[in-house]
Amino acid sequence: MARYSINQIIKYLLFLLLIFSFVFTVDAALPEYSLQGDELHYENEKSIVHGIGNVVFESTDLTVKSAEINVFYDQHLVRATGDQVVLLTDNQKIIGSSLVYNYQARTGTLYGAESLVDSMNFSGSKINIVADAEHQFEIEKAIMTPCRREDPHYYYQAGEVLIYPGDKVVAKDVTFRVKGIPIFYLPRQVMHYTEEGKLDSASPLVNVGYDNQSGFFVEFNHDYRLAASTGKLYYKSTSTDDEEILLNNIYQLNSRWNIKNEYHYNYTVDESEDDEIEEIKEYLLTVNYKHPLFSSYTSVGYDFLAEQRREKIGFNSSSFLDTNVSLYHDYLDEELDHEKYVFSRKFGPVGANLRYQTGYDYEYLPYLSLSFPTLYGVRTSLGTGKVKNGGVKTDKIKADLYWNNSFQLTEKWDFYLNEHLTAHYYDLPAYKKPYLTGQVRLGSSYNFALPAAMNLKTGFNWWTDIVENSSPLVDDRLEEETVFNPYLELKLPGEFKDAYTKLNFSGNYDLKTEDWDEINARITKVEDCFNFFVGYEFQEQKMTFGIEL
Repeated sequence: MARYSINQIIKYLLFLLLIFSFVFTVDAALPEYSLQGDELHYENEKSIVHGIGNVVFESTDLTVKSAEINVFYDQHLVRATGDQVVLLTDNQKIIGSSLVYNYQARTGTLYGAESLVDSMNFSGSKINIVADAEHQFEIEKAIMTPCRREDPHYYYQAGEVLIYPGDKVVAKDVTFRVKGIPIFYLPRQVMHYTEEGKLDSASPLVNVGYDNQSGFFVEFNHDYRLAASTGKLYYKSTSTDDEEILLNNIYQLNSRWNIKNEYHYNYTVDESEDDEIEEIKEYLLTVNYKHPLFSSYTSVGYDFLAEQRREKIGFNSSSFLDTNVSLYHDYLDEELDHEKYVFSRKFGPVGANLRYQTGYDYEYLPYLSLSFPTLYGVRTSLGTGKVKNGGVKTDKIKADLYWNNSFQLTEKWDFYLNEHLTAHYYDLPAYKKPYLTGQVRLGSSYNFALPAAMNLKTGFNWWTDIVENSSPLVDDRLEEETVFNPYLELKLPGEFKDAYTKLNFSGNYDLKTEDWDEINARITKVEDCFNFFVGYEFQEQKMTFGIEL
């Protein structure tokens, strides 16, 4: 066995120590960035690297592209200048005139900045890059608009905008302006990302217009966020006195508990029902609890029109053995008004749904539905139980058959065919024959490529509803009709890629009465940030026009 002296062991330890110290020294000296460009010049005495021409700076969090970039590596500082400075992260691309960024602290500022988040353009005096925060960017004195023009039709002016990549965009102190003229002010405006990564709303002003039935109308829809509170404001009004107001706010106590306040007012005059008035005016306070295995809520409120107290209790569980269990109770002045119990589960390829509900127009006392797997494009279901509708109570069996399909006959020619056949069996002496209904939908479209980037699309829809025998239940009844719906659409290109003028012509011809129910013409001007439309219905001589933001 080899023997080592004390001196040899000390030499080996010193040698290993030297190697480790060299390795760690080299690792510590590794740069925290990479720099590439047409020309790189080093000034070691000033600790500066100059990059000139197509320069790309990359660090852990972001990439900067510019004509000229200077790295002050003893200060961990980057300065980028040029005609255009491009800042790239995993979720965002921002363009500015100059950048100052500390790549160790991961903070900085991009001056004269502008960015595109989905369809919304952002610009501001400067964008601050934030480290270790839920939001990644802060835009000061921001302008937001979906318009692509240098002089936008309308825009939102905000004191500050916070961008939470992939989650939401929060604007503070927002003024909505049309051609620079202030229209209204909002303390907060929140735009959420959808699952597809797009902003779900770009404007709180949803619709403004006119038609012969409603007169002039306006809709307003605004989502907001204040600290732990989120909410929604909705307002709709017409010159025929229809009005709807919805106010709600959710305060998040913690990850599982929240409190919701909701006020709903609705006043509608239905001219088709001899000016029947529908009115709702109620308030609800709801406490919600959400657990990984189940969720529940309890509400207490007041119906101002009926002058009745209202309580609601709900429970839902969907994580136990792939089974969904839910219940709902609705009380008016301590009297049970609505109740519902639902049990649904998959048994292999077959889905089962057992429900019991009372207090509704259609009551199930109880009722079992089974849905079967699709076979050769055909889907079937079967239901049985006791039901009540329109004052009639009976045992019922229902069988459904669905067939949906679409075909692309050529690159420009599409075709679809849908069928729904239903058989109802009732346990009533006067209804021994099954009540049979059939609904068939057939359609086709063809695209013509025209000169000057114009496009012509023409086609038709044809549907028929067939009924045999009769039903004792009002909501099961189907009215027989056969309708032919031809249409034509001509699209003319506009100044921008997504801007165009569209002309639509369509009509509904009732083959049973041999008469046209509707004949419509509409012209839509689609701009980069709004739509303007004018339409006319010839049969009822009804005019419509409006603006959609």
